[in-house]
Amino acid sequence: MSGIRKRVLILIIGTMLIATALSACLGENKPAVNKPPTARISSPATGSVFDTGTVIIFDGNQSKDPEKKAITLKWDFGDNSINSTGNTTTHSYALPGRYMVTLTVSDGKKTGMDRIELRINQANRAPVAKFNVTRQNASNEELVEFNASATTDADNDTLTFSWNFGDSTNGSGKVITHTFTVVGSYTVTLNVSDGKTFGAASMSISVYQANRPPVPVLSASPLVALLNSDIEFNASASTDQDNDMLTASWAFGDGSNGTGLVVKHAFAKVGNFTVIANISDGKLTRTAQLIVTAIPRAKILVDWNGTDFGYILKFETNVEKANVSGSVKDLQGVTDMAPQVTEIAKDTYRIKTTVIPQKSHVLTVVAWYLGSVAGTRNMTIYDGQPMPGVNASGTVGASISTHKYSNTTDEQMTLSGTGNMVISGGTSNYTIIVSGKGNSTSTNKDIRTTASGNITGSFSMTSEWGTQTSKNQGLNSAGNMSQVNTTLGMEVMRVYTEATDMSQDHNITYHSMNQTGVLSPYAIKIDYTFGGINDHANGAGKIYSCYKLYMKGTLEGTIPMSGHYIRFINETDWIVRDDRYENTTIYKEYEITVYKIDDTNGTWTLLSAPETVNGTEYPDENGDGVYNPDLKPVSIDDAFTFNGPMPRELAVGDRITGTNIHGVKAVMEVLDESTMTVDGKVYTVVHVKSTFSSASGNATGASEGWMVSAGNLTGLSLKSQDNKTRSTNGVTETNISELVALTVREDP
Repeated sequence: MSGIRKRVLILIIGTMLIATALSACLGENKPAVNKPPTARISSPATGSVFDTGTVIIFDGNQSKDPEKKAITLKWDFGDNSINSTGNTTTHSYALPGRYMVTLTVSDGKKTGMDRIELRINQANRAPVAKFNVTRQNASNEELVEFNASATTDADNDTLTFSWNFGDSTNGSGKVITHTFTVVGSYTVTLNVSDGKTFGAASMSISVYQANRPPVPVLSASPLVALLNSDIEFNASASTDQDNDMLTASWAFGDGSNGTGLVVKHAFAKVGNFTVIANISDGKLTRTAQLIVTAIPRAKILVDWNGTDFGYILKFETNVEKANVSGSVKDLQGVTDMAPQVTEIAKDTYRIKTTVIPQKSHVLTVVAWYLGSVAGTRNMTIYDGQPMPGVNASGTVGASISTHKYSNTTDEQMTLSGTGNMVISGGTSNYTIIVSGKGNSTSTNKDIRTTASGNITGSFSMTSEWGTQTSKNQGLNSAGNMSQVNTTLGMEVMRVYTEATDMSQDHNITYHSMNQTGVLSPYAIKIDYTFGGINDHANGAGKIYSCYKLYMKGTLEGTIPMSGHYIRFINETDWIVRDDRYENTTIYKEYEITVYKIDDTNGTWTLLSAPETVNGTEYPDENGDGVYNPDLKPVSIDDAFTFNGPMPRELAVGDRITGTNIHGVKAVMEVLDESTMTVDGKVYTVVHVKSTFSSASGNATGASEGWMVSAGNLTGLSLKSQDNKTRSTNGVTETNISELVALTVREDP
């Protein structure tokens, strides 16, 4: 130390000592000196280290005033922050560094001060989470990208990213994608961690329904169609969940196209076609397909030949036999699903079936191509003559002309009339009121007999499913018969006859007759009275049903050179009722009484006892060695009967061939189709022609008819014509007839 500094120090110390002494001497007379308070920071200790952001508690409670005066404490934290007051206080530092904390204590006059130094380190800072998205409004089918690349961390710590998408799903990663499958609003939260602290950010995402594709639903009606026939393709059942308007475009597989939810298309070629439809809602398109088949039509024709029941399948175009098949089903019985197929031509095939048509049954015949129905035909089977299956009634007109002749006979009859026609449930009944004329001539070398007269009455016939079940007739006739002896050249008989005949089927039910006239040399009057029906045996002991005929008559005349005589005859005949027999009187009883009359005086003389005969039989009237009755030759009507099954529903081209029970071959063909007007109404009809021929050539004929072929009255004959000729045993018989429907009415 230099001398100057020493001297100055000594001077200061001396001065202080003098002052102290003076103060002590004068103490009793002067006020005491105020002492400054003492500032004390007890916490934290100087040199303490804290992190930024840490709340530090500062404690100045140990500060005091020597005179115990009230003091105030003021804190200065050294970071330019607002000072604080109070015995204790808190403070945190935002920035790292060294800070001098000063506590100033004041008693109002004097102050005391304490200082500490703190070191503030930088605290770990939470990352700042940020993210962005590719879209905040997304569909429930869109992929949304979440990108947290904008997230920062002031400490450059390694960060982890976790996501909560708000739809109960989570994810991790700085960049992540997610699809919200359910429509709604979602809050997406990002949590970022630096391993010590977290940062979070959130964003709202709105999810709307994405456009949904249409659901194609296709149908075709029919799936199998005939060539050039429309198929309706329908996509109107297709759906769209968004209720968008749908459109459709079609590719039909044959090179043609169409548009519209409902379209029609016809195929001109045979085959299977894949039809594709594109269904669009204007944004999305979906495709669907279906397969349809186009086949040719097949017309089915009847081709029956005795016991061979076949059907012709006539296709509208050439087809392959391998694809052709048929089936025949009897709805009341058997079915043949695999008839034999024979190729006639590339478009014509014949199937032969084991199914036999049965009267009153219904057959269904199907032509198949590529396993699909190319044609169907339903037929109700009748036996001989078809008729409609519904109730109908009407009026018919009829005419018939018969001619029977040989080298000795010539008989003719012409009848006409109108009547009723009633059809009900498979049964038909024709009742005709008839009138007309009959003529006959019989000539041999000695006798010529002629007869002519008028005939009136009725005729009715009932048939069931085409088979005749009953035939009734009641005829009244009246006329003259004369007989000329050609050798003598004189008439030997002229008789007027009135008769009534009734029969049912082949059996007589009633007969009566009366005759008046001349049987040279007698005038005759004979009455024949019906006596009922009885069974009786013929000469061979065979019993027949007969009707008894009582004959009561008188013959009165003058025999030249002999005199005037009168005969009384009472006779009972048993006559076989079945008109299929001839020479039918098989038993008779009679009584004849003869008187001679004296014309001068008027007396009667019985010439002899009455001649009575009981039990006279007729064993062989025609000399054939057989007891009466004798079978008649088959009648012309029976000879030309068409026996066998016949469809009610006939089509042009049908052909049925058979031989009836009398050996006559019958061929029925349907020639053409036309219309016929009856009582102002037009009907579609088929023209049916049947031809008849016998092997011997003695029977020929044709029968033609025009039959309703459409509608409820299918099977009804509106017109028929017969022209038949038959020769047997030297007798030729012809029959020409016509039956016409004048009115027709379908009944409920």
